Amino acid sequence: MLNEIFPDAKFIHIVRDGRAVANSIINIDWWEGWAGDKNWRWGELTEEQQAVWKKHNESFVALAGIELEIYTKAMNKAVAQIPKERFMEIRYEDFCKAPLGTFKSVCDFCEIEWNSTFYQKLQKYTLKDTNFKWQKELTKEQQFILNETLAEFQTNYGYIEPEKAKAKLENVDVL
Repeated sequence: MLNEIFPDAKFIHIVRDGRAVANSIINIDWWEGWAGDKNWRWGELTEEQQAVWKKHNESFVALAGIELEIYTKAMNKAVAQIPKERFMEIRYEDFCKAPLGTFKSVCDFCEIEWNSTFYQKLQKYTLKDTNFKWQKELTKEQQFILNETLAEFQTNYGYIEPEKAKAKLENVDVL
């Protein structure tokens, strides 16, 4: 829709470890998923999604992973309609490591002048990569659920190597 309304718009997608995203989702008190899959705005689950949710005893962690899957499929469908020169992807952890360089790349991509005032203001802020939180905040069982639910996402975005994804799932102790 935005592409149709703004035919010259440029789009920037920030990719983050799906397990960190799902953990953030379940840490929101007003997340609609707390009311279950029948009471949220993302529509009915597909048979495959329903099977994943049931397999994990209707775990809210699995539902958060499914929600991320829904977002990602919708985003990928939209991106397919945008010319490559109008789309940029940034990794969250790279942005946290090098915010100034990332902002410089974004400015170049958006054809925005990079100036010393902008640079000085940005230097006042620090970013902290919090992708690790899911490992501290979720139980081993919840971690397993996310690893299984998000295996495709994690592999597609390079957070888990395909051959390691299967081995990791087979070797995780489930409580």
